[in-house]
Amino acid sequence: EILINEINIDGSHYPIKDESKLASDLKQLDFLIGTSGYWGTRDNLLFQYYIKGFHNSWQQLPEDGIIKLPRIGAGKYNLQIRLHKGLSINDMDDRYILKSIPLEFQPKFRETSFFIILLILAIALASYLAYFLRTVYLREQNKKLEDQLRQKTADLNQNIAVKNLLITILNHDFAS
Repeated sequence: EILINEINIDGSHYPIKDESKLASDLKQLDFLIGTSGYWGTRDNLLFQYYIKGFHNSWQQLPEDGIIKLPRIGAGKYNLQIRLHKGLSINDMDDRYILKSIPLEFQPKFRETSFFIILLILAIALASYLAYFLRTVYLREQNKKLEDQLRQKTADLNQNIAVKNLLITILNHDFAS
């Protein structure tokens, strides 16, 4: 049987479970792989691993028995570890001991649908607020301009009335 002796996340020990939900902001994920029973020295064991959704092919297990995974994006993965039961690499048929561990990396908050919806709502609210404030500002400016126009019109009408009065007085004086 293939055993996962230890899981370390960013240097801290993590309890071994059949299915693990992990944060996606981890920097390093390590699996220490071993076997139960007496299988001989590690040199006689052919371990390979494959992470469905991350690797394209089976990888040789390093000599120290540790699978080191750097940053992995959010999503569901499946860590598969196999131990060849034959005597040589060329003897690759269906003689494997296989262990499969589902892994789920939770998305960062900024990667969730909830965050995207909040962001869209915040942008919509900010746009509406900008539109509303601009409309209020333009209405106030419009009122000021209308007040200035009324004042100028009143001044102009007063000047016209004075001019007409002056013309009437002068016409009267020239007529006399």
